[in-house]
Amino acid sequence: MKRSSIFVLALLMVFVLAGFVSAAGKNNAFGEKRVREFWKNMKSGNIEILEKTMADGFQSIHQDGPRTKEQELALIKRLDLGKYKLDNFKTTLNGDVVIVSHGNAR
Repeated sequence: MKRSSIFVLALLMVFVLAGFVSAAGKNNAFGEKRVREFWKNMKSGNIEILEKTMADGFQSIHQDGPRTKEQELALIKRLDLGKYKLDNFKTTLNGDVVIVSHGNAR
């Protein structure tokens, strides 16, 4: 199975993005925008930007289980992402933490 397939098969990913809530309010579009930027940086291989924008408590959920920030960055470095589509965004605010879940499909 292609490395990119392993990543794309994840039906749900949870991104914990800290430090952006003051500009966000309760707007779902904010969370969607941040996640789309994240995926754009993954596709371009911009690991430095990803590392800076990911919270220390970052977690992702994949079919094979959860990953920490360090584990996710290691995975991303090996990806050949190809085409993708993001959908079904849901944003939850908890203090200064934004939790965004979404689906993805090829």
